[in-house]
Amino acid sequence: MPQMTDPHVAMVSFQEKVRAGRIKPQRGALDKGIYVFNDRPGDGSEPRMTYVTLEGKTVTAFAVFGFATCGRIDGDPCMAIGYAVPGEYRKQGRAKKIAESAIQEMKHGLARHGHKVFWVEAIIDEDNIASQRVAEKVISDQPTKMIDDISKKPALRYLRKVEI
Repeated sequence: MPQMTDPHVAMVSFQEKVRAGRIKPQRGALDKGIYVFNDRPGDGSEPRMTYVTLEGKTVTAFAVFGFATCGRIDGDPCMAIGYAVPGEYRKQGRAKKIAESAIQEMKHGLARHGHKVFWVEAIIDEDNIASQRVAEKVISDQPTKMIDDISKKPALRYLRKVEI
């Protein structure tokens, strides 16, 4: 059976590219402890924004936003968020901090382009309690139950309207 999209896999790939020097994230505009890398994966049509905290060239927290899965809500952009933290950095509040900081950076960036509202969506496996706790604090404390389109497993959908 296919697995639900796992941001940890993307984090490991991002980490490898940072260490190899193939990508060089830039410092955040608001939070100087966060780094951002923008690209267009796959066919290049939809932008992806990746936010990380680093110790040297080691990723210590990771959040990625993409438009591909949720598109628009009420005409406003919706970005799917995924976040991950390497094992040795877990249980330190890093996932919550990277998600919060990344949303603030996105808010700042989208305001420069005239946006007034955007949405953030997280789809989390029903068994992933740690990610649920982060989503409840950062995105919404009222998730809706669903079946994930990819894995066909029970999941929770967290949705937040961010006004700029």
